[in-house]
Amino acid sequence: MYPPYGAAPGFSIRNWAAWAPGLESRQDWLDWRADPRLPVGDGAPAAACLPPLLRRRAMRLGRMALECLAAVSCDVPADTPVVFASRHGEALRSQGLIRELLDEESVSPQSFSLSVHNATLGLYTIANGCHANVTALAGSNATASALLTEAMGLLADGLASVLIIACDEMLPDCYASYADEPQAPFAWAAELVASDEFTPSIQPAVPASRNLPELLDLFRFLIDPQQPVWCASSGALHWQRAGGSC
Repeated sequence: MYPPYGAAPGFSIRNWAAWAPGLESRQDWLDWRADPRLPVGDGAPAAACLPPLLRRRAMRLGRMALECLAAVSCDVPADTPVVFASRHGEALRSQGLIRELLDEESVSPQSFSLSVHNATLGLYTIANGCHANVTALAGSNATASALLTEAMGLLADGLASVLIIACDEMLPDCYASYADEPQAPFAWAAELVASDEFTPSIQPAVPASRNLPELLDLFRFLIDPQQPVWCASSGALHWQRAGGSC
């Protein structure tokens, strides 16, 4: 069932979870939203949701994402679709594969299969015996907007809810000079349902200066009722919380 022509789809958050080094509990993140900072550190979650065989295959990016996804998916139907977004994906693993290819002229098929952008969702579906629709996105500086747009399309198609997961890792040193936003390890996930709590609008593009990666800045907006509007850094898509104004 589609919304009336011209109606803007919207959503609300039924549940959320997040993980980053030094920010492991919900209360940590609720405190963080008032004074957001870049997560730093070498820690990684236990990812106990994964069987040991799969857990050994996952690097920190996958462990962070799957830790969050497990927290929000435990009470949803198994066929709930999932939308995954990451600007850089498994860049650390990919860098290692490139070096391996240069040095040995071959790579491990298993390592390669875990470097592709939908690898984390693959581990999720295997671990849960899940046959749901899953989508993996990477849209450069429009990744955050693409994540919400894809989820809104699914909700507009009449689905009861959609799971979204966003994550990124520090870029390897050899790619650091190409970064166009702050770098940090983090992951967050949320279950979205159709609602008018958050709605999109098209407004003149506003250059945004952020001290957080855009995907993490979006998460701050979603969990902070003091933030009435979030503006994408690319294009003119803005998101407004009910009661706020653009």
